Amino acid sequence: MLKKGDTLLIPTPPNDKHLFVCLSDAFGQSEEIILASITTKRSKSDLSCVLTNSDHPFIQKESVVAYRFVRRERMQVLLRYLGSGMYVQKESMTKEIVEKIIEGASISKFAPIWLSRKLDELN
Repeated sequence: MLKKGDTLLIPTPPNDKHLFVCLSDAFGQSEEIILASITTKRSKSDLSCVLTNSDHPFIQKESVVAYRFVRRERMQVLLRYLGSGMYVQKESMTKEIVEKIIEGASISKFAPIWLSRKLDELN
């Protein structure tokens, strides 16, 4: 079972794989998890949450949370992809870093409208 703070490498064509972090434990009847993508910081990146290599072992360059790509996935689907090797589980993020990412969601202009409400409801 995946939980808040767990991270996964997920294929994101055409750029190979991105690190995603679970921003929630499973919720609802369909046991969904909220996932946020971490991507390399670029000149036009959303700077609501900047992460460095000290925040997670997979992060090599200054990175940002790409709130516009946040998604909800069913636990069953995530576990199936993990079992097949399509997704790869990496080291969990600390509670402090996950909270920093959640706080960034509340100020990001790119986060979906539902995100902050759902995170508030779950936390």
